[in-house]
Amino acid sequence: MLYTKRFLSHFFPAACALILTAFSAVYGQLRPTGQLTSNNIMSLAGNGDTVWIATERGFNYQTSLDAKKEWLGFEADNLKDRFCGMAFGGGGVAALIYKDNFSDSIGFWHFDHKSGRQQQRFFRFSRELREDGAAGPVGGIIYGDNKFWAPFRDGGMVSYDPQTNRIEALRPDQATAASPENVSPPADKSTASVLAAAAHGNFILVTTPSKIWTYGLADKKWDTLDVNKTFDSAAEFISFNAAFHLYNDDGPLYALIATKSGGKEQTAVYRYGGAANSGRWSKALNNTPLAIFTAVKGQFYALFENNRVIMFVDTLAAADPLQIPLEERLTAHQFRSLLANAGDDPDPEVNDILFLPRTDSVGTLLVATSSGLYFSKSANPVTNDYSDMTIISHARQVKSGESYALPGIIRRLSAKSRHSGLKSLSSGSRR
Repeated sequence: MLYTKRFLSHFFPAACALILTAFSAVYGQLRPTGQLTSNNIMSLAGNGDTVWIATERGFNYQTSLDAKKEWLGFEADNLKDRFCGMAFGGGGVAALIYKDNFSDSIGFWHFDHKSGRQQQRFFRFSRELREDGAAGPVGGIIYGDNKFWAPFRDGGMVSYDPQTNRIEALRPDQATAASPENVSPPADKSTASVLAAAAHGNFILVTTPSKIWTYGLADKKWDTLDVNKTFDSAAEFISFNAAFHLYNDDGPLYALIATKSGGKEQTAVYRYGGAANSGRWSKALNNTPLAIFTAVKGQFYALFENNRVIMFVDTLAAADPLQIPLEERLTAHQFRSLLANAGDDPDPEVNDILFLPRTDSVGTLLVATSSGLYFSKSANPVTNDYSDMTIISHARQVKSGESYALPGIIRRLSAKSRHSGLKSLSSGSRR
């Protein structure tokens, strides 16, 4: 999943100067539960038949997706104000969360399916980075090399090893990893301040304002992608914002790039490489999505303003490098109709989308909304077939003495600060 820079802005409160740098794994364990924690679902993660959801009140999972089954999981207080991303890998799930509503201590919560154990590890960056406010999370978590990784702007890429419960920070300008509290500001933010990260095979694509880097999970080395900054128009390069691939091989590279043309700045999706490319970036989409969720065979769902979701496909066949290579495969109206036919809400607010492939064309499509979880276990984006779309949504039992607001009141992803109670999410993932 990929998220735009605007969508991922965070503000750090300076409230807990006396809190210790690291917290033990047993601090604040989440409470086990056997029911869906909320219908307002913020984020999705999973692999194969296992699906995890993060709601505004906790985490739930099923190891075989079934609308009739209950959801095991864990409850957390005010998770909507603390949550920054979630990923599944290595037989477990990890979520990036703040210690509480007002703390600048952030860390990883992890649950292992085999052992049934949950653990947490919190940390803080150096005082320099905290005072500068430039070490906030900016993208969703990814999994690779038996670790979970999250981008933190000037703090670099932070990795979490659930086997050792260890956290390390690594930046493109650093030869070795360090504890987050020992990371100093980068000498050159344009080349070392991380804006986004995406998994690609045995590499992690890491985007900084002036460069797109690769980090080898096997050799532990940084390298830069050899791409120029020439465009198919008179646009002037300003900044890379994010980069990703639609195919598992060395197909075209896509990037969100900020440019200036005729005195006007714009961020758009560009395409680089492929048989039709002549060494220039060509514009793939004029409008900038809030988030991008990959599917199969070069296809992806894009979430735009006003809750619009459109699916596009890279044809890989455009003979003219200046031709926009993306074809619209599923319109916003068609997507909205899929959800409206499955539930009572004609236009539920979409928070996250996850496609779990079963073959090279068929898989499970999951859509996290403010009204519940929509899914189709036989989705085929290639043929535009989304049969048996179902919604999982049921009332949460209110405990004695507890007040509970119905879901859908607070939007998960917002550009407002954590102080407002509408903290934006990392995408990544809309983390």
